[in-house]
Amino acid sequence: MKAYKGENTDLLQLESASRKLESASRSLRDALPQQEYVEVIQEVLRDSLPEGVRLDFKFVDSGRSRVSTHHKITEVLLTEIRRKKQHERRFAKAQTFILDHKMLSVAEITELNRGRWKNPSDALLKLAASNRLIALQRPGKRAFAYPAFQFTNDGKLDKYAETVNLIIGGGKNSWAAASWWYRPNRSLPASKTPVQELLALREEEESGAQLIAAAEVEAHPVQEGDW
Repeated sequence: MKAYKGENTDLLQLESASRKLESASRSLRDALPQQEYVEVIQEVLRDSLPEGVRLDFKFVDSGRSRVSTHHKITEVLLTEIRRKKQHERRFAKAQTFILDHKMLSVAEITELNRGRWKNPSDALLKLAASNRLIALQRPGKRAFAYPAFQFTNDGKLDKYAETVNLIIGGGKNSWAAASWWYRPNRSLPASKTPVQELLALREEEESGAQLIAAAEVEAHPVQEGDW
């Protein structure tokens, strides 16, 4: 499972870096020796790139003109910008897929559990912070949505959902965790989704061993970047 931040700020930073590069290149291209020019450009970009974005300057050689150096750096930046935009499109599609499933608001959960919490919003976010609950912040909003399968009919946190969320990091990797719950899983009988397996456990009161085993399989390769 890989987690996606889906932050538009990354794109803005990359585009800002590209503009800084163009401005710096125009003023420095003819004023500095080749190696010093490259070092200055690197410094200009160092604090302009999003976390995790690195540019490889090994392509620069002493025989390359300043103009072609600028063009090559710009080409690398544009490639990274395109990659980030593709990432954003994939993430938005995944969010839509997830949010098409039944979600509960804080008010709905409070109604189900008959007001057992003095501060429901705070209680739910604390559960998410401890990886026991998936809380999804709706795109462009401050409100959180909570996948309904995590709760029993009386508004209590389902014990198997809680256990699995702890295993897969449901609070920390909320969108990736939600995606895992809703997608067919080859570790489960008939490649059921984990949600289907969870609901079957409630009806038949069976052991949750297979669901937990599937979560364990998923937990080991947790890293960022894949849906």
